[in-house]
This record gives sequence, C-alpha cells and structure tokens, in this order.
Amino acid sequence: MRHTWHSSMPLALMAALVIGACTSPAAPPAPQATPGAGAGLTYPTEQISLTMFGSDEQPSNDLEKKWAAEYHQLHPNVTVDPQLTPLGPAYDKLTVQLPAGSGPDLFTVYEPWIETFYQAGWLAPAIPGVFGVGDQKGIMDLYVPNSLDAMTRDGTVYLLPFSQPSWGLLINNRKFTAAGLSLEKDIPKTWDQVAALQDRLKQVDANGRIIQKGFEFRYTAGPHWMAMLFSAMVQDLGGKVVDDQGNPLFTSPQAVQALTAWKKTVVAPQISKNVQPSPYQDFADEQDVMSYGGLNAVSFAIRLNPALKDNITFAELPTITGKPGSIKYSFNYAVNANISDVKKLVAWDYIKFTLADRARAVEHFRSTGSIQPLKDWYKDPAVASTPFLETAIKVIEGAYPLPRTRNYNALQEALANAVSRVALNNADPAESLAAAQAEYNTAVGK
Repeated sequence: MRHTWHSSMPLALMAALVIGACTSPAAPPAPQATPGAGAGLTYPTEQISLTMFGSDEQPSNDLEKKWAAEYHQLHPNVTVDPQLTPLGPAYDKLTVQLPAGSGPDLFTVYEPWIETFYQAGWLAPAIPGVFGVGDQKGIMDLYVPNSLDAMTRDGTVYLLPFSQPSWGLLINNRKFTAAGLSLEKDIPKTWDQVAALQDRLKQVDANGRIIQKGFEFRYTAGPHWMAMLFSAMVQDLGGKVVDDQGNPLFTSPQAVQALTAWKKTVVAPQISKNVQPSPYQDFADEQDVMSYGGLNAVSFAIRLNPALKDNITFAELPTITGKPGSIKYSFNYAVNANISDVKKLVAWDYIKFTLADRARAVEHFRSTGSIQPLKDWYKDPAVASTPFLETAIKVIEGAYPLPRTRNYNALQEALANAVSRVALNNADPAESLAAAQAEYNTAVGK
C-alpha cells in the first residue's frame, strides 16, 4: 500500500537529489492557450504511442496497464505503455533524458522533485479543455481544496496526484480508554495536550523499565519522519523552513518555537524497534499508545499485530496552534514538455481518464490503498463505509505541502539532524537549528 515504504526514499534517489543533479534551469514553458470547455477539442485520429514511467509498485502498475487497455478500447489509435519504474532509477534516467529533449511521454514525479522539474522547464502545463473546463482554476476546482498547491505554479497546474498521503494521529483505543480517557473528549488537538498525556499513559515494569509510552515521534525509521513533520509545525505557526528562493529559515522564531514544542513530547526515543521497513513497529507492539502516519498505517499495524483490528482510531494530527495542519506529500503524473502538442493533448486526456474519474479513484483505493484528492470520490457506496476515510480526506484539506526547494535531500538531512540532537541529546533547540542551518548551507555550497 502506497506511502508505507515510499516515505523512506531509496538511497539511489537520495543521492540523486543532491545539489547539482540537474543542469541550469530553463524558463518553464508558458501555459498553453487551449479552447474552453464549450469550444471543445479535436481528438487526433493518427496512430499515437505513448511511453510512460508509471508507478513503482506492482499493484498500481497492474492498474495502469488495465487502464491503458481500456483507454485503447476507447481510442483504438492510441497505445499507452505504463512501465513499472522504481523511483530512484526513474529520477536518474529522467534527469539525463529530459534535458536532452527525450524521455518518456508521461512520467511519475515524487513531490520533492517538483521544483527541480518545474524550474528546468520539463513539465507540460495541464490542458483545461481536456478536463471539460475553461481555465486552470476549473481543474483545481475538481479537487479537494488546497490539495494541488504543490502541483501548481503561478495559477497553472503542471501535475496531478495519483496518491497523496497525509498523516493523522493513530490511537490504540484499548490502551487509551484503559487510562480513563475518552475517545470522544480526550483526543489531543495540540502538541501541548499530547505532552500532558504522557505521564498518564506511560507505564514501567517492576525494574523501572518503560514498557508503554503515550506518544513518541519517529527517530529511527528515516529522516523524512522528522523533517516533514517539523516543516508542518513551522508552517502551522505561519513560518517556513525555506524561503521562495530556497534559502534556509531554520533560525526563525517559528522554527525555534516548533522545536521547543517538539522537545516537550520526548519520552525515551532510544527505546524503539521502529525501522524503515517497519516504521509502525512500536505502535503495533502496543508500546506507543499514540503514533502517526497515513490511513494505510492502520492496516499496516494490523498486519503486524492482528489484535489491533477494530482497535485503532485515525484522527486529525495535533498541531501547536490547534488548527488543522498535518503534512502531505504526493506521487504525481506529469507530461513531457518536449513532446508534440498532439501528444500532449492525448497524454493529458489519458491522465484525465485515469485520475479525474470517480469510479477509477474508487478502484485505485480498493486495489492499492492510495488516497487521491479528487472531490467526493470517497462518498461512493463502494468505499463510503471505510473507517476514517472521510477523516483522511479532511486531513488533506488542512495539510501543508512539502517545502519547495531543488535541494530537498540536503534540507531533509539538516532538519532531521536538528531534531535528533534535541530529542536524543537534549540539545538547545535554537543552537541545534543554527547548527543545522550551517550544515545545510555547506551542503548546497553557500
């Protein structure tokens, strides 16, 4: 199920994201002038073959192949070839092929890549008429509010997400209520409330060893777990971790306040079995009463511990301010800016066929567990009874996209280091953030 292991980027991909991975950026392509919905579009009749770097997971790629066959039945002159494409190798190939004017006609873009691909001019803007709307805003209106923020530049949509995980709070119902807490009244809305519950939920054995914690952030399963959530906390306070030019803002008052709030929640990070392949192990072992992750984390934890079936609540993630404000990230389809206008039209029509359709969004969720931000698909009777699905969609509405920078790998590592020093070594938040800013500047050559 998507965004379990994806949230941990492969080493090859992490290496590929370092500064200097791409050539100097070209100007992004200007938005195409396209007929409005009323004017219609003329679908080409010549034979067209589209190559596609598709999903890197077999269940999703199986669906892509099924949909490509269905699209061919609808348009016999068009053949689409969705290839199963691991993210790391895909990035390596795309950053060589696209600057040379080649590459697949359609491809998957992981959200941290977007700024690099956009600045280099490799992304073809979406075509409103294909979606039956008159302008770019019409495309955005097909989706949950704010869900296309990361895919849009200056009011133009360049990508559409086939998966958009966003993190919520996971609660072990049995452990939570055994402490005298109510699932109706006591679910924490702020990180201060999480910190206040720690003593009530913590348990030790006869030797004083901690055997249960109320909540613990995830420190041993990869840097993304720290960096992404810390970025959301800063944004919740009205700040950013990087400015519009990608310069670090780690020492801002909002960043210091966020890391100070984080420090209050720390219990015993060293007591953990969480690892990249199993980031929810402590929650599944019922050591952590509360944890965090996407909706798919519920089924992941149940696979690890079947006793958790029907015993997990998925709620909105706490924030510092109490306002909705989780983090969201995405896996998106994009169209190659180098291909002909005719191919661009067909490519975007294929994306519309696969993503902007309620029935296929339902099919995608039932087959892969991936959540898309298309409006109202989750109300379909086939999935409407799925526990907490509507909550997961609500989380996406209030969540923040990842920071925009061409140097995401360096950003992620520096922020994770800042958090780790505070959580694991009791460092001062302001001092740790200053050190992280220096690390980041060195990594990107500033």
